[in-house]
Amino acid sequence: MLQHALGADWLPEYPVPTGDDNQSGLPNHIKIDLANPELRLAIELDGRSHGGRTNRRRDRRKTRFLLRCGWSVLRLSNAKAQSLCTTCKSADTLRTTLMEFFHITVT
Repeated sequence: MLQHALGADWLPEYPVPTGDDNQSGLPNHIKIDLANPELRLAIELDGRSHGGRTNRRRDRRKTRFLLRCGWSVLRLSNAKAQSLCTTCKSADTLRTTLMEFFHITVT
């Protein structure tokens, strides 16, 4: 739903090679839930499965890796993503709202 609302520049399950031979605990590549490769923006959608300690640790490691690689990362709950898609009446409004989140949450 979010991908469709954002437009064709956003790609689902976008693979990013880690260049790691599993020495840091990362796989050979990671997948970004929704990515705009040109702008190096990543949206990670976190459902209930992200609540456990192991999954939160894995999410933090993934986010740190992406930040080191020059990506801006926004983590949204599935509920927040659905709410944004419902309340933002146009794709432009949705993109503007998300850019404000990126501006606030990524330093």
